[in-house]
Amino acid sequence: MYPNIGINGCSLKTAENLEVVKDIPLTRLMLETDCPWCEIKPSHAGYKMIQTTFNAKKDPKKWAEGFCVKGRSEPCHIVQVAEVIAKVKG
Repeated sequence: MYPNIGINGCSLKTAENLEVVKDIPLTRLMLETDCPWCEIKPSHAGYKMIQTTFNAKKDPKKWAEGFCVKGRSEPCHIVQVAEVIAKVKG
């Protein structure tokens, strides 16, 4: 029996990690963003499975409504983690 396992953007970094996630029962998965620095990056194996995107600005000092900070994981990015897991699990 698996313990509960938290999966975040960094967990979806390699093809090997995606294979591990595939075998974890849904009842044992806990989705996380691990804000603020664990986004799913373009270099991650799971990146191509993301469907939802968010507008982002490069300068974190210039807040603007409706924009995230580029390179930072925000709570709204949980949907991206879910999308990758859904794709991996079919």
